[in-house]
Amino acid sequence: MSLLSEIGSLILVYHNVSINYAYNTALLLHHTLWLLLIVRQFGYTKQLYLVPVSFFIFGVCNLIFGEGIDNFNCNTFIIGSFMYLIVFIAESFRQLQRENFDFFSAPSYLMLFAPVMFFLGLSFEFSFRNYELGNSLVFGLVRLYTFISYFVNIIYYTFLIIYIVKVNQPKYAR
Repeated sequence: MSLLSEIGSLILVYHNVSINYAYNTALLLHHTLWLLLIVRQFGYTKQLYLVPVSFFIFGVCNLIFGEGIDNFNCNTFIIGSFMYLIVFIAESFRQLQRENFDFFSAPSYLMLFAPVMFFLGLSFEFSFRNYELGNSLVFGLVRLYTFISYFVNIIYYTFLIIYIVKVNQPKYAR
């Protein structure tokens, strides 16, 4: 999805159109897919599928009527991130209450944990809506947004790669 977002951004830049079209679409799909995955993975009832559906409806409404299509939709990112985190934390506590400790060492938990730092880090960055803050220098010529973005993406993709490696080991092969 990120590759398609970047290709879409390049096409939009070539045609002198705001890249926020591509990023807002990718953001909406990214968060919706993660919410669908976590709800499906935890085996919740059909009523909890209202979480990704309501997020998608909110995201589309925010895109059309709220922050608009020309601006990056910070509210959509933040709301989707916190919806994911709430479901993730609630399920983690439920498994702790059941004393199901194997749950926390399973590859599926690692996969579902992967976007947590990504969602938290970038939500804190976007929640301030202060572009000067994001452009402030942290280390030498490294800007705060660049530092946070690289840091959370490294963690995000590292956990996904570890998940892929663990799943492909014979112990977890299907």
